[in-house]
Amino acid sequence: MNNNPGLKNILKHIQDEILSEIDRIGIHCRIHARIKDVSSLKEKIERKGKDYYSAEGA
Repeated sequence: MNNNPGLKNILKHIQDEILSEIDRIGIHCRIHARIKDVSSLKEKIERKGKDYYSAEGA
C-alpha cells in the first residue's frame, strides 16, 4: 500500500470521515453519558421495581 498513492488517498479520506463523525458525536455522547455507581444502580432498581429491567437485558 505504501507504494500506491491512490490507496493512501482513499485511506486518508476514510480516516478523515471516521474521525469527523467521532468528533461530531463525541460531544453529544459526553454531554449525555453518565456513569452510575453500583449503589445508585441498586437503589434505582429497587425503587422502580422488577418491571424496570428484564433477565434478557431488554
